[in-house]
Amino acid sequence: MPKPEIFIVGSVLSGTTLLRNILRQHSNLICPEETHIFRWETPFATEEYTDIYQNAETLKLHRKMDGVSENKFNEILNTSCDRKSFMQNYVSAFKQVHNHSTSRCFDKSPQNVYGMALIKAYFPNAKFIHIIRNPLNVAASIKRGHPGLSGNILGSINYWKESVMIVNTLKKVWHDDIYELKYEGLCKNPKNEIIKLIDFIEDQQENMDDAIGQIYQSVDTYQDVLDSSEINLLKIQLGELMNKYGY
Repeated sequence: MPKPEIFIVGSVLSGTTLLRNILRQHSNLICPEETHIFRWETPFATEEYTDIYQNAETLKLHRKMDGVSENKFNEILNTSCDRKSFMQNYVSAFKQVHNHSTSRCFDKSPQNVYGMALIKAYFPNAKFIHIIRNPLNVAASIKRGHPGLSGNILGSINYWKESVMIVNTLKKVWHDDIYELKYEGLCKNPKNEIIKLIDFIEDQQENMDDAIGQIYQSVDTYQDVLDSSEINLLKIQLGELMNKYGY
C-alpha cells in the first residue's frame, strides 16, 4: 500500500522551513520549494489561477531553485486537469530533475493550510504536519521583514490565528492524520520530536544527527521588536488559543 502524502502547513515564520530542511536529510524524503498549489481560492485552470502561476516572481524563483524550466512548467500547467494532477505532474518533473524517482516527496507550503479540505478530498490518505510557534515571536519575525506585512500587526495576528483555527477544526475529524508539534519543543528536544515525526509519516527511522545539528535553542525576542500596544493587542486577540498551546 502506498505511503500517505505529507503536507507541512501552518503560519508563516513558525519553523516550517527548518522542519522541511530536517526531513530533507532523511534518505527517503525530498521536497521542492513552496508550491502553494492548494493555497488559492480561485479554481484551477481559471484565468486568475493560471496568471498567478505563470507570473508570480516568487513562484518563478521556486521553480528555478527546483530545476524545473519555465517551458516544462508551462507544459505541466497546460496538461493538468485539476490541482491533484498539477501537483503530481510537478512532483514527477522535480523527481526526474534530481534523479530521485523512487524517493518519497512531501510538500511544505505553509499557506496550503487554507486548502486542507481540498487536499484531503484529492488525497484521502494525506497526513498533515502542523508546526506552531509562540505567536509573539511569529509577529516579531513578520515585523522584522515580511514583505507587505511589516507594519501590520493585525495581519500578523491573523496569519497565526487563521491557521491554528483551521487545524483545530479539522483535528476533530482527522485527528489521526494531523500531527502538531511546537517549534519550541522541537528546539528543546529535537531527537525525540524527530523520532515521533518519522513514526507519524510512516517512514523508516534512521540516524538524523546531522539534521539535529541545524537546530538551535528557541529564544524569545519579541520584546525587542513589538511595542507594548502591539503585544497587548496580540494577547487580547489570541489569548484563548495561546493558553490552549501553553503560551
